[in-house]
Amino acid sequence: MKIESIVTIKKELKDLPKEDLLELCLRLGKFKKENKALLTYLLFEAHDEDGYVDSVKSSLDELFEGINTDSYFYMKKTRLRT
Repeated sequence: MKIESIVTIKKELKDLPKEDLLELCLRLGKFKKENKALLTYLLFEAHDEDGYVDSVKSSLDELFEGINTDSYFYMKKTRLRT
């Protein structure tokens, strides 16, 4: 399967009706967690990038605080859950 260039995709998206564009976005977010995360960022968080960076930093701080530091073995084996 040949993957089209971003220019070609952009031209095609411009010609689509709003309903079809909405359906494509929903299908894109439905099948991959990464796609859904990107759509969430673009729709809800991209307007406040500094706030988003701060929220990611605080989330990482909380996750690092939860690491079992009793031994190197436990630190290595501890899985961070989001």
